[in-house]
Amino acid sequence: MDFQRLLLLLIFSTSVFMLWTQWEHAQQPTVQAAAGAASSVPAVPTAASAPVPAEAAKAGSAPAQVPGDAAAGKTGKVIVPLTVNEILDEQLAQKLA
Repeated sequence: MDFQRLLLLLIFSTSVFMLWTQWEHAQQPTVQAAAGAASSVPAVPTAASAPVPAEAAKAGSAPAQVPGDAAAGKTGKVIVPLTVNEILDEQLAQKLA
């Protein structure tokens, strides 16, 4: 009788665990949907979208630029690998280059 209880408890526990993991998997948002939403938002605000202080707007001057950014070729765009495969591919490309 004790063996039957133990076996039923084991079967019940396994089925609850499998049901829980499948429910978690169904509730997780997909990575591709999150990547599509993130691509529509700019990574770095541009000068046109940056807020201008009231004093600068009244004086008619533009916000101060950081010297050296344009000369260094920095575009202000940040590229972030989203998956482990992309990170590993990037590291492998750097090693081969």
